[in-house]
Amino acid sequence: MGPDKRVYRFLQETRYGRKVLAEIGQTSPRSSTPVTKYLAQRLLERGARAARRRPCCPAARAISSTRCAPSAAQRRRRALKAFLFGVLVGVASLIAAALIFGPKS
Repeated sequence: MGPDKRVYRFLQETRYGRKVLAEIGQTSPRSSTPVTKYLAQRLLERGARAARRRPCCPAARAISSTRCAPSAAQRRRRALKAFLFGVLVGVASLIAAALIFGPKS
């Protein structure tokens, strides 16, 4: 509502504060165009986001060349492999350091 309670304000919340998109004093078809334009813009953005995001299923993988996000089990296996590889490299480097810098006989 505007300061005089006869004016309606159409606001958009942004990260920098509120932005006034339109102030409507009377209801007429012409006064709803900023609201319609804003809603159309948001619907187009949502459609573009949905088009970029592909469903993760075997049929979608066959159609699309983009990779789907890994499942939770795949992420766990990958993390376990990385951990075991790190342990193996650490043990190998400790053995190499012991052989190189160990006591000379």
